[in-house]
Amino acid sequence: MKRLLSLHATIGLVLLVSFISQVHSTTAMSQQTPFTALKEQFDALEQYPLQLDFQQMTKQWQSLRTQTHSSSWDEFLVQLNNVTQNNHALTACDQVQLDRFQTITQMQVLAHSLANHPITYQGSVANLPDSLKWYRLLTLLWLGEDIAPQALYNIGEQTFNRSITLLRDVSVEPVTYSSIKVGQEEALLQGYQQRHQRVEKLIEKLFVETKDLQSLNIAKSSLGPDFLAPAYYDSEQNTFYFNATSEHYNLAQMDFLYLHEGLPGHHLQSQWSQKYALCGNRDASTISMAMVEGWAAYIERYGADLGLFQDKASLYYALKWQALRAMRVQVDVGMHALGWNDEQVRSHWLKNFPEGADIMERELARIKRWPMQVNTYVYGQYKIEQLLKQQQQDSHFQLTEFHRNLLSISHLPLSALERYSEFFTATKDMQAPSKSIQNQESQLHR
Repeated sequence: MKRLLSLHATIGLVLLVSFISQVHSTTAMSQQTPFTALKEQFDALEQYPLQLDFQQMTKQWQSLRTQTHSSSWDEFLVQLNNVTQNNHALTACDQVQLDRFQTITQMQVLAHSLANHPITYQGSVANLPDSLKWYRLLTLLWLGEDIAPQALYNIGEQTFNRSITLLRDVSVEPVTYSSIKVGQEEALLQGYQQRHQRVEKLIEKLFVETKDLQSLNIAKSSLGPDFLAPAYYDSEQNTFYFNATSEHYNLAQMDFLYLHEGLPGHHLQSQWSQKYALCGNRDASTISMAMVEGWAAYIERYGADLGLFQDKASLYYALKWQALRAMRVQVDVGMHALGWNDEQVRSHWLKNFPEGADIMERELARIKRWPMQVNTYVYGQYKIEQLLKQQQQDSHFQLTEFHRNLLSISHLPLSALERYSEFFTATKDMQAPSKSIQNQESQLHR
């Protein structure tokens, strides 16, 4: 399959896709299936390259326009529908692959129709011709699902209301953060290592054993303020990089960043998938990003159970970031689908989230440059939490088993969650009993 991502994609996207592409299955579920010929046809198709920077992506498309692109994908769609309708003995893995084919085909057909009309992007998708088609394309690209803008906004609003209530319950007064100069790298490394050791001792109670997995490396990033994120994980090097965006490093962010990028976040997800993934390597694509980021956002709720968030500042910082992510969803939909101008965006942000005024401009710049990407965290987390609520209705529910199962499909698109029972009901009796802490509650759970 031709590589789906442009070589000009930014490092954060490349590293996440690198994680997905490393997955290898050890199960029989990855054997050849009735749609082998369909997959070969799919792999031979030419795809418009998709990348994080929207402006760069659309510029690249102008030089790649082809008259054969759309007809080839239309022909493939006919074959895809035929396989979907006439094969009733497909495995759950096959069904997820078909879902993936459907999503990418819709993206590519849309991309062809939109690429035929040159555009000038100035920070708002809503101001483009065929703006709703562009927003739908971005939804398929980053979320892997076709969700209406208003429905996405509602999820962001509901998540924000929950998060901001928890944030304000922690403190009615502004929290004072401690910081050190960025040059004190050894002190920061030691702090992160201490958090790693603390979590390692407790992680088995809620998640899985990690003794057979590759160890986590921790290092300071050299990217600096130009990179629009405070941390990232490199799966090829098994390394969590913390990124300094100013001269002083806020110590309150360390618990939150470690959980998301290390254990039980991206590092555990990457390592477990490489050893125990279901469905094998289903080819890297951005449509799995909502699952990847959704997992890392979901597990933050267990920070207190893993020995972190023991001080007020760290807990406040984590809750602030959860509220921030949900506010970004509202702003992304408002800016790129509903047509909010900059004044409306800032007014909405400051009215509802004054606690985040200090990072508003940075995040608005990110949303303009990378439309839709910011929604992967909240939407993926929302889908996982909906599945959790459903599974908790089972009297035999075990949290550790649920987490183990999720890790085994966390490299797949979100559509895999809809087939959770198909994946795991048949294999449930074969799994070893798990120690679990059921229905754990902490301030980050509610």
